[in-house]
Amino acid sequence: MKRTILLYDPDREYAERIADYARNSYFRKEVEVTVCTRPELFAEWLRDGRFDVFVAAASAADEIPGVDRLPGPVVWLGEEDGRGDSVVGTALCKYEAAPKLLRAWLERAAGNSAVGNGGKRASIVGVWSAAGGVGKTRIIACLAEAWGRRGVRTFVAGFDPGGWREEASAGRDVSEWLYAIKSGRPIGEEPIAAAGGETSYGFSPASSYREWASVGRREAEALLEAAALDVGDGIVLADGGTGWSPWAEVVWGRSDELLCVSSEEPACLEKTEKWLNDWPEWEERGAFRAKTRFAINRCLNRTGPESYGWTREAFRLPYVPEWKQDAARRDPSFQAAGERLAEEVRARCEAR
Repeated sequence: MKRTILLYDPDREYAERIADYARNSYFRKEVEVTVCTRPELFAEWLRDGRFDVFVAAASAADEIPGVDRLPGPVVWLGEEDGRGDSVVGTALCKYEAAPKLLRAWLERAAGNSAVGNGGKRASIVGVWSAAGGVGKTRIIACLAEAWGRRGVRTFVAGFDPGGWREEASAGRDVSEWLYAIKSGRPIGEEPIAAAGGETSYGFSPASSYREWASVGRREAEALLEAAALDVGDGIVLADGGTGWSPWAEVVWGRSDELLCVSSEEPACLEKTEKWLNDWPEWEERGAFRAKTRFAINRCLNRTGPESYGWTREAFRLPYVPEWKQDAARRDPSFQAAGERLAEEVRARCEAR
């Protein structure tokens, strides 16, 4: 049964974007969002109890008649997460990614119980880069192995449509083929249990490049959400690929945390900066930017000082020649940096 949500925000464009996302994503099976633009109507419908969840902008609370005597609970949206107010109490940040907001509202509708089958839902960590060859796949391998050793159940989902290598990947996504090279584990190998954790490498049989290409964006969202529910309280590690693609947008929108990988090579930094400037969601207060951690892989041909704000707080990975970044030649400094990055990303997921 669908849950109904009434959303009131003076910023009509914002409210309609949330409603449009709910209609055109995996959430269309679970939720129906109605946009309300009149504060008096919002108060009236709240009194009537017509909807399962009532959501309103905290900045417009004073416009709602009898806001201090509302008959039911309201989920308030603020400019910053955790804002405290004598009228609205604690507010969620409206600039969080739409999936996270919708899940929070659904949990409210279900009486703070877990969404879906009643079990826990894994955190989704997306890894993406604006340019290729920056060590993204190697970093994914490091993260998955580090979490597995710590007992965190981890699921690696390949979303990279970079090319088709049937003879090498045996009918699977090319990102799984690359992952097998970097991790040193053949595709299809049994998951490795360590300290209670396990790492599963990709969907089977629904993860081939051809199948992802044919099912489209909505089905990709559904598969990613199914993985999160299946893993439970672990982590789904999603390879978002390089540059723009429908798969990248799925990962950007559905992830709880994003890891944007770059190198110190000036052209790569410039390309990443261009992405951050051209997409509203990547702006300083945008939905993607708010959940993004940047990681920079060092290189030999770096020239000139850093000139972009996002690089100052980026996680630094040591320079490792390409020939060292395979399973047969593991660089200790890169492995150690990967361990630290895994701990940091996991802590960010738990904080959310």
